[in-house]
Amino acid sequence: MDRTPNILVIDDDLAMLDLLANLLSDEGYAVHTAPSGPIGLEAMTKHDPELVLLDWMMPFMRGDEVLRRIRASAHSSVPVVILSANGDARALIAEGANAFVAKPFDLDDLLACVARFLPAT
Repeated sequence: MDRTPNILVIDDDLAMLDLLANLLSDEGYAVHTAPSGPIGLEAMTKHDPELVLLDWMMPFMRGDEVLRRIRASAHSSVPVVILSANGDARALIAEGANAFVAKPFDLDDLLACVARFLPAT
């Protein structure tokens, strides 16, 4: 039996978390959400995701710090897609992200990006 691909979404915007959780769940993914970087890092250990969607601009711990901690952890090989209205895609990828999706994003474009990293459900 195939296992449902597991995604962790880390974003301080609760409406965005809800939108992404619903969208990705409807596509057949198991989705876990975290409203901050520190909670997201805890969720990495608890849920062992196969993909992380990470907001870049968050209070308390920005996405760059979350990404550095992910890359220095046991989950260092997990693909991380940055979601942000601010930022240079090349610079973010140079910092260790696997992909960048600019906010506001087209839902189909986001799903296509997710599908690059996870098997079809």
